[in-house]
Amino acid sequence: MSQWILVFAILFTVTISLETKDITDFRRYRDTRNVDDILQEFQGMKEYIKKLSKAIARLELTCLQKEVNGGWSQYGDWTRCTKTCGKGTQTRSRTCTNPAPSAGGSACKGSSVQSKNCNENLCPVNGGWSEYCAWTSCTKSCGTGIKTRSRTCTNPSPSEGGSACKGSATQKDVCNEKPCP
Repeated sequence: MSQWILVFAILFTVTISLETKDITDFRRYRDTRNVDDILQEFQGMKEYIKKLSKAIARLELTCLQKEVNGGWSQYGDWTRCTKTCGKGTQTRSRTCTNPAPSAGGSACKGSSVQSKNCNENLCPVNGGWSEYCAWTSCTKSCGTGIKTRSRTCTNPSPSEGGSACKGSATQKDVCNEKPCP
């Protein structure tokens, strides 16, 4: 209601000032015969009135506008997961444009971004070899024998679909190459 009082006060003030200007101009030019001066003065008044009319129209439009609170748009598509395995994150966003807040309405409440976990399955772990154990004793005390040593695929062990260790788990070497007596 106070908006209309403001509009009325402005309209009343403009009306009074224009009426006063008309009276003043009439008194100023009543005894003169210079029509060009009179027309020029009133042309200026017409421009003044146009500007005031536009300002009043804008003011009335503002006063008439209903307060509109903001509303959320639909969420967009989810982004790609930040990881291919081992618990990544996806996000999607929305905007406060359905409708946008106007005429003093409140902004949208809540977050514009939503997130969720993705690819929570564990990452594949490929197997890795441990260090070799000590060499075994030679298979012969004289003549050419063989000694072996081994390692395990436990550093780390393959898991979650990871590949096994490549290569052999044992290593062989010749030993006691001296001929027997």
